[in-house]
Amino acid sequence: MAAYESNELSQMDSFVVERLLDDIQDIVRTQPVQLPAEFAFFGRATSIFVGVLHILDPNVDLMALARPRILEWASSQKEGKGMFGKEDILRWVLNGTGPLRVFPQKVINYLEEPERLRRYIENRDGKEREYRRDLQSRMFAGVFTILSFVGISVSVWFWNEPYMWVSSVFFVGSLWAYRSIK
Repeated sequence: MAAYESNELSQMDSFVVERLLDDIQDIVRTQPVQLPAEFAFFGRATSIFVGVLHILDPNVDLMALARPRILEWASSQKEGKGMFGKEDILRWVLNGTGPLRVFPQKVINYLEEPERLRRYIENRDGKEREYRRDLQSRMFAGVFTILSFVGISVSVWFWNEPYMWVSSVFFVGSLWAYRSIK
């Protein structure tokens, strides 16, 4: 804070910057500083950007690039003018109250959850009943196919032609029913 209030910041030599960065690191390590997620993402994006800059140009001087903007900010803070306008403050307020604005919809979703669960269970149980009914029908058709085949075999063994025709019709019909049920 002393460096910020004095004119040392406007001179901005490497010793002052290094001292400020060391002080910030000490504060972050010793104090319970919590950053919002937006700042964490900003820090990650900044570190990626700085890494790409160093890959493209290893001799890049980031402090030389940032110095004019920091000096402009420091001088505007000294003169009492803010860097941020009403639009920025309104945007921050809207972003900050975002969770409060979606709270009613979350409550409505929470209250509608039992109805959605009931519909899901009814749908699931209906499909289960339909599956079991189809399985039973297919099993019945399979058993009937086997019995009619046995009837055909018996009628051929005993040379009973009417019984063989009836058994054949039932065999074809039950086989068709067995194959058509999925």
